[in-house]
Amino acid sequence: MPTYERLFLPVSLALVGLAFSLVVQPPWFWFVAAAVVGVVCVGTDSLVRAHPKHYLHDVTQSLFFWILPALIALGAALFLRLFGGGLPVVGGLALTAVLLTLVMLAEYLSVDPREPSFAVARLALNLATYLAAFSLYTAIYATKERSLYTATTATLVSTLLAIELYRSADAPPRRTWLYAIITGLMVGEVTWGLNYWPIGGLAGGVILLLVFYAISGLIQHHLLGRLNRGVLVEFGVVGAAGMLILANSNFWVR
Repeated sequence: MPTYERLFLPVSLALVGLAFSLVVQPPWFWFVAAAVVGVVCVGTDSLVRAHPKHYLHDVTQSLFFWILPALIALGAALFLRLFGGGLPVVGGLALTAVLLTLVMLAEYLSVDPREPSFAVARLALNLATYLAAFSLYTAIYATKERSLYTATTATLVSTLLAIELYRSADAPPRRTWLYAIITGLMVGEVTWGLNYWPIGGLAGGVILLLVFYAISGLIQHHLLGRLNRGVLVEFGVVGAAGMLILANSNFWVR
């Protein structure tokens, strides 16, 4: 099968599934969402294994490439349900299709770190990871469920997203998993405390994104051996600026 077919076929099927998920209610929604995630995972696996210089001999080696596309699909399914319909939903579906296409292509281009396109592909995957984090955090926090559920879900999501970021540092697997779990637990703790604040879903999503961005960014620089005072100041300024903007916006209220 040509590469472009391996790319566009699963994206098209996922888009149809996402549209259908918007018109069904739980528990059927969860079955449709699971099917969409499954299609994206199978499509991504088929694509990266088709790389001419692939080293992915079995599923245990290629499953890490599934994480981000799967979470983008799940995040879109949950996030788009926050809107009643109309242009925001249509635009969200179109954006999801473009984002899934670019992410799956970037996963394909990142198979071989020696390729000239690897750096650009890695940058695109990092940006997409933060977009996925925002959509998932917003959807999780907007449920206003008990902390046992929201904090646990945020921990799991953050751990998986952190793995996507940290695997580019080429650190030993145990170290990557350890730092990813630590990241997830820290975001989960913030989610637990954030549930006591009277703020809306978007505000909660932005705060959790800023926390995840700061923690994952510092750890990523540490794994790459680039953590210094300048990096600490940079992330501190970005985090403080983000919180200041959020505090003076209309998103701060329910």
